[in-house]
This record gives sequence, C-alpha cells and structure tokens, in this order.
Amino acid sequence: MLRKFISASVVAALMAGTASADTLREALVSSYQTNPTLTAQRETLKGTDATVAIAKAAGRPTVSATVGLNRTLTQSGLLINGGKGPTVSASVDLNYPFFQGGAVKNSVKAAQTRVEAGIHSVLEVVYGGIVGTLLTLVVFQLWSS
Repeated sequence: MLRKFISASVVAALMAGTASADTLREALVSSYQTNPTLTAQRETLKGTDATVAIAKAAGRPTVSATVGLNRTLTQSGLLINGGKGPTVSASVDLNYPFFQGGAVKNSVKAAQTRVEAGIHSVLEVVYGGIVGTLLTLVVFQLWSS
C-alpha cells in the first residue's frame, strides 16, 4: 500500500512539471521554470494587471482629429467646369470627463481587487509546486536509500 502511494506521489509530482535535480534549490528553480501551470497563471496575471490601466484610461482626457479632402466630380468622373477646386476640412476634438459618478474610481478598485486575487492564485500554484517538488525529493531520497 505504501509503495502504491509513493508511486502515485512520484507520478503526480512529475506531472506537475518538476524536474530531477541534485539540490533542493535546483529542484525549486527547475520546477518554477518548467511548470506549465505556473507559466499560465503568470501570463493570466499579466493580462489581469493590464485591466487596471484600462480602467484608469476611462478617466483621462481624449483627443481625436479628422482630416478630409473633397472633390466635386460629374457622373463621367471629370471635375465640374467652373467649380471650386478640392476642399480640405479638418477638426480636432478634446474630451475631458469632469464627472462620471464614481464609475472610474470603482472600476479601478475592482480591477485592483482582481489583480490581488490573481496574485493569490499564482502564490497557490507556487506553493503547490514547492510541495510537489519537496515530496518528489523526499520520495526519491527514500527510494534510493
């Protein structure tokens, strides 16, 4: 029964992305670098962290500009005789959100809360990887002795 438990622990630890190493430090570094679950969690956290900047952007001023060039043509595609040449139009808009009822402040807080939750998820995966690595090392030490 103990041998089945040890075998199952070894398989589970190896599936978690741990690699063989000589020291505990090497095993933890290898586990951190090769664990696909941890890599996925870190990338997810990067995306979640970007939502804070997006939420802050809703309270910042915006500038937009348009430029147009118009020509008056006949149905045959020729310029109308006696008409004015091409006309150019341009416009610039500046918008500044003076009051949004706390929507920006609340969306920034919500995004920061999601980032904090994401950090805890990453830490959970890291701790799981550490436990898996330690278990693997202990099992290999017991197995080799």
